[in-house]
Amino acid sequence: MGRFWATSFFFAARSDKDLESVCRALQQHYGLPAFEFDVEDTEEYASSSGHGIGFNVTRTADYQTIRTWMETAPDGVNYQIILNNLDAPVRIIEDTQPVLARILGTPVTHYHTK
Repeated sequence: MGRFWATSFFFAARSDKDLESVCRALQQHYGLPAFEFDVEDTEEYASSSGHGIGFNVTRTADYQTIRTWMETAPDGVNYQIILNNLDAPVRIIEDTQPVLARILGTPVTHYHTK
């Protein structure tokens, strides 16, 4: 049975960083278990969860695909990062955007919450 997340925060960025290094940095920063990786066509995916949060990270080979998934996504990005929150402290949520910007080495846009 899947986990029910209370809130999901969607972020996007354009970065040259490889998926494994991004996930390793997220794992270290948030104390998460190892990420599980998968590939589909030209997209690479990874996910991990623990301590009341979970991350789904996608890196695409182009800069248009993510925009086709959700109309509120910005143009010209190749990373989508979804922070799923169950019971994490508010500071973790507030700190996510600058942490992602540091890890990805580029500005990060928060474009959707559900």
